[in-house]
Amino acid sequence: MFCDRHIDARGYFSTFFGKRELLRLKQSETYIALSYTNLTNTVRGMHFQEEPYSEAKLLKVIAGSISDILIDLDESLSMNQRIYQYELSESDDYCLYIPRGYAHGYQALTDNVKVLYALDSSFSKLHTRGFSPFSSVLKNLWPIQPENIKLEDLAWPELS
Repeated sequence: MFCDRHIDARGYFSTFFGKRELLRLKQSETYIALSYTNLTNTVRGMHFQEEPYSEAKLLKVIAGSISDILIDLDESLSMNQRIYQYELSESDDYCLYIPRGYAHGYQALTDNVKVLYALDSSFSKLHTRGFSPFSSVLKNLWPIQPENIKLEDLAWPELS
């Protein structure tokens, strides 16, 4: 999703989470979160939340760059129809829309990455699920050899 850029003599101004963008979440409440990853190669994910806490997200990188992977949880699709990969950085004007029913994770391509999220559901550890970032279908998608992965993330089952 491209964010509108308004240009004048002062430079440009972009609204990433304005009313139009937040309407995509189709919820009356929106939670805003800022995550910070300080080390290159760090992988966060591949996470999702089950009902009643499944969530749609808008994501914008505001510092650094990431390689982002989405997985459609619809198992009736072939694996190559389920995986999406994007590279996002502070210098682009893209917000990534992640619908409900997708697992999400990213790798920091630079130090000091900051990612801004708008979420339509609150966090519930009890409803959090995931896949191992080293699943055979994912391991070759990471642009850099992954490091700095939470042990809990490595314990998630293999994506198949």
